[in-house]
Order: sequence, then C-alpha cells, then structure tokens
Amino acid sequence: MKKLLLSLIGAVLCSSCVVSTTAPAPRPIVVVTPTNTIPMWNTQLGITAYPNSQLLEMDSDKNGSSKVVFTSSANLSTIYAHIHNQLNYKGWQRTELDYKDKATKLEAKYRLSNRELRIKLDAEGKSNRYKLELKF
Repeated sequence: MKKLLLSLIGAVLCSSCVVSTTAPAPRPIVVVTPTNTIPMWNTQLGITAYPNSQLLEMDSDKNGSSKVVFTSSANLSTIYAHIHNQLNYKGWQRTELDYKDKATKLEAKYRLSNRELRIKLDAEGKSNRYKLELKF
C-alpha cells in the first residue's frame, strides 16, 4: 500500500511538472508592389498624368519645360482642372486663362515667386487626343 501511495504521489508530482508549448504558426511575409504607377507629365513641377489617360509621346528639355501627347476620354476642361489643381496646391497662382477655338484649346499663365509658367492644352479634333505644353 505504501508503494502504491508513493507511486501515485510521484506520478502526480511528475505530471504537474510537465510543460507543453505550442509554437505559433509562422506569419506569411507580404510584399506590396505597386502594379500601376501614375506617369508624370512634368517631373520638375510634379504634374501627374490625368487618370486613365494613355501617354503617346513626351519630350522634356533641360529647363524643365515639357510637351506631352496623350489620349483621354475626359473633356478639355476636366483635364485642365486636373493640372490647375496640382499647380495651385504647389503654390502656383494663375494670372491668365484664355479658351480658344470654341473651347478646343486653352492657354494659361501661372506665377510662383519670380518664375512664370505657360500652359497650352489642345484637344486635337474629336479623337480624344490632346497635346499639352508646359513652358518656363
């Protein structure tokens, strides 16, 4: 009986000393890569392309001016508002705005400190093709 009691006490003591752990499941590593970056129409100004437009041609010179040809289903006023809002946010103030040729072309001038920027935006017919010039 004494042996039985000692073996029961030993079993209880040993079972209370057993530590069991469960390792956490490894977390997956997630790498986020942008699938579509917005092209810049002018890197010096930081002017991004109109959303969903298709860039056809782009030319920049060393003083920061650029010419861009693109297509978009948006109208001239909407595209210009996109450009104007970005310039205005960056501190440029519009000093002149002139719509020409039945609102298929526009010219605008902006000023920031002692710098002047001229914009020409031309809707080339009804083809959804546009030509944009940003000149310093």
